[in-house]
Amino acid sequence: MLPLSPKPNTGVLGRMSCRFGSGTFWRKIFSGIRRLVSPVFLLSISQTPCAQTLRVVCAEIAPFCYVEDGVSRGYVYEIGQEILKRLELQSRIEIQPLARSLQTVQKNSRVISLWVGRIPEREKTVRWLTPIVIDAFHIFTLKGRAEANTVDKARQLSAIASTIAGANLIAAQHASLLRIEATSSEESNLKKLLVGRVDGWIATKNTADYTFAKHGLQRSEFNRGIKLADYTAYIAASVDIDEQTASEWIRVFETMHSDGHTRRIMQKYGVGDP
Repeated sequence: MLPLSPKPNTGVLGRMSCRFGSGTFWRKIFSGIRRLVSPVFLLSISQTPCAQTLRVVCAEIAPFCYVEDGVSRGYVYEIGQEILKRLELQSRIEIQPLARSLQTVQKNSRVISLWVGRIPEREKTVRWLTPIVIDAFHIFTLKGRAEANTVDKARQLSAIASTIAGANLIAAQHASLLRIEATSSEESNLKKLLVGRVDGWIATKNTADYTFAKHGLQRSEFNRGIKLADYTAYIAASVDIDEQTASEWIRVFETMHSDGHTRRIMQKYGVGDP
């Protein structure tokens, strides 16, 4: 007796197999499609805002952002940590010198800088999200050595300390203060003032008070001279930041302000009004 032959498949799949061949044919077809489609699909996924890594930087100036005994601290730094926590983001905050942090947010994609002083020279270089620091720049001098309670007196000082790439340096230039020594460290600026290398130091009230206290100095040992400019720093983003990310950061910061979290951090670091 001849062996029984399998019943022919008369359905749609059977007819397709008869017409186009075995399953090997279809495996080759779908394999080719995957090779063509997958790179395009993966590229489109990688370009979505959610898939791209968000970089977060913070300029290192105390009491806003600094490292002490190997631990990152500061009013602005802790605000950033809390925002990342509430948004459930894994981004790490990079603490950088002021000049580098400015370049990072101005020249790269998908970057948040936790505080950038808003001045006309920077207006179109970043996207301004929300104010985080309000202060003012004054010229501080040692009592008994020099005074700078007017612009004319400030112009007579032998040299004035400021910050490299800082808004205080721009404020000095706007006031036609020409004898400026800029460094990347506010502590260095105070030390130069104490040893007489400069006669004045342009700083915000919060930075000056913190630096005085750190070195065991009293505010009463210094003159707080003329106010050169008001100072407002913003949480800022690279100009290409997507609308969703920008809106989320603004929303979370406003929520922290409303629920008192921001005020508690300000009090922790002694950050106050100018």
